[in-house]
Amino acid sequence: MQYKFRNSFFAIIVSLLVICPGSMTQAEQSPTTKKTTATPTSPAAPASTTTTKSATAPASTTATKSGTTSTGGKVATVNGTAISQEQFDSALSYQREIAGMQGVTITAEQLPELKYELIEGLIGTELLYQESQKSGIKVEEKEINEAYEANKQKANFKTDAEFQEALKQSNKSIASYRAEIKQGLAIDHFVKTKFTDKTVISDSEAKKYYDDNPGYFRQPAQVRVSHIMISAPSTADQSKKDDAKKKIEDVMKRVKSGEDFSALAGEVSEDASSRNNGGDLGYISKGQAPQSFEDAAFALKKGDTSDIVKTDAGYHVIKVTDKTDARTVSYEEAKKDIVENLKTSKVNSNVNKYIKELKIKSTIVTFPVTK
Repeated sequence: MQYKFRNSFFAIIVSLLVICPGSMTQAEQSPTTKKTTATPTSPAAPASTTTTKSATAPASTTATKSGTTSTGGKVATVNGTAISQEQFDSALSYQREIAGMQGVTITAEQLPELKYELIEGLIGTELLYQESQKSGIKVEEKEINEAYEANKQKANFKTDAEFQEALKQSNKSIASYRAEIKQGLAIDHFVKTKFTDKTVISDSEAKKYYDDNPGYFRQPAQVRVSHIMISAPSTADQSKKDDAKKKIEDVMKRVKSGEDFSALAGEVSEDASSRNNGGDLGYISKGQAPQSFEDAAFALKKGDTSDIVKTDAGYHVIKVTDKTDARTVSYEEAKKDIVENLKTSKVNSNVNKYIKELKIKSTIVTFPVTK
């Protein structure tokens, strides 16, 4: 069994390197995306959520909480460098996509604040990139190519044509996407050199965190599950749902006939995030999956397979590969994750402070919303 914290990462890097809408996030849509495992409390989020205005900018050029629209195809300038409408639209699309995957709707009331924060995040990202260039950071074409291919594979696109079409749907060209990758890698290298490599978490800090937060290390009963999913979203038309039902019934027959579950998942499952792992979703606790999925999984014995289970994502056949009782995770088990997450939190905090300092020294112009 693997114990792990909820991940904490640099949103600035994620926003640059992740692919946004629709088909671009198909690999992330699994029925168990709701995570509740605890993590060290992170300080203020990094650049993508900062809201500090430039202290030296004239009042007419500071960001407004009403959001923005393009002026000549740009939403802001940072020391003379434009942040394009395309960058802003991509960031907003990504936030909408993530919210949708988590079952959250961004309301009209929330949108102005979100737009404001996205602009501030893009400004912070540009400032970090400019600093990376001043410090002499270079990104090789080989790195860009490797990241491009890795992202394509992670999203489970089988051909370049599929990947390029998905980029097009996200209002990205290959050139602009590769530029985003280059910028993200440069920032990553800069942050690593200036902050991450210089940040150390002592044993006493890690132990204190463990002792001060006992509730974070109480692990509930869990089951490790694999599944085969045939997609049939609740929004799909009836013919698609009927086709999906027939497919899952055929899958069920093959499971009952004794076919290897892992191999079958790799062949037919439509959950791209788990298909290549034989359908393995890892360990889940109660409250981390749709109710029908959870009820079926926890009712099974180790090694057993469910009947057909319906969720809003589609139809599933579930297999339980392990079960564990509730317990308290020991310090030795948790130590590595504690250190990594405390370090990330400390680096995030230092990066945020650094961005605020850069904003004070920079010429930043943003444009008010007109729609």
